[in-house]
Amino acid sequence: GEYEPMSPNLISFKKRKRRGIIEFIPFLGEKMQIKFESLGQLENYIRKMERDEGIDVEPAIDERPFFHDFSLRPHWSFVSLCVIAIIVAISMILFTTRKRNYLLMSNFCLLGVGFMIVEITTIQKFIYLLGSPLLSLGIVLFSFLVSCGIGGLLTMNFSKSNMLILLPGILALLFFTITRFLTILDLMNEALKIISAVIITLTLGFLIGMFSPTIITMLAKNNGKDIGVAYGINGIMSVFGSVFAIIIAKYFGYKFNFLIAAIIYFIVYLIMSVSTEKS
Repeated sequence: GEYEPMSPNLISFKKRKRRGIIEFIPFLGEKMQIKFESLGQLENYIRKMERDEGIDVEPAIDERPFFHDFSLRPHWSFVSLCVIAIIVAISMILFTTRKRNYLLMSNFCLLGVGFMIVEITTIQKFIYLLGSPLLSLGIVLFSFLVSCGIGGLLTMNFSKSNMLILLPGILALLFFTITRFLTILDLMNEALKIISAVIITLTLGFLIGMFSPTIITMLAKNNGKDIGVAYGINGIMSVFGSVFAIIIAKYFGYKFNFLIAAIIYFIVYLIMSVSTEKS
């Protein structure tokens, strides 16, 4: 049957019972008297609200789904976490026992940021494909952890790290094609959607998993005592990466995280190449 909304009296009763405060109820109360004759008027209204009221009323879209956040700047807690994480990571790098390890240790900062950016963005993108946040989280998290472990294990059989350059290329490709790609996958049945999500995640996780063990091997040749500090730096910058991914998504869109991750992993690859030549 048709949906029958609750009466105002029933809503008022439930409000008193739960001691809640009702701020907005769709279809009950006065409607907004704001009408736009054209897209240009809407854009002018958005700019006016930003300039005069200091709030962001731009419509939420899939790339920027923060419909509840009207702030123009990142929340102070986000900025504080990022600043603290960077300061702690830099301080830990300065505690390395050998100065020649500074370059390699900085890679663990980038790896922590890159991993979280890719993981969070992939989870968010597959929510639209699979239709369930819980299903997307389960598939991506499981596939990432398994494939990262396999990638790390197989690095023992590779004498060269040329294969790692594939990851920045794939991430850059996702930046340009992810929207169209998900639109095509959306036409498939549920089973094929899940299989596609698993394949994509396994590919990314496999290549991501190869980076850390390769750098640890290079670090062990210089001074193995710094490996523990490297893991600490990686963990600290994972916190930074989580917050940074949300900030980028709010102001530019989730897919831009793929481009940033591509740049990060390309820089890591270059640092590894330079360190290999010096050693």
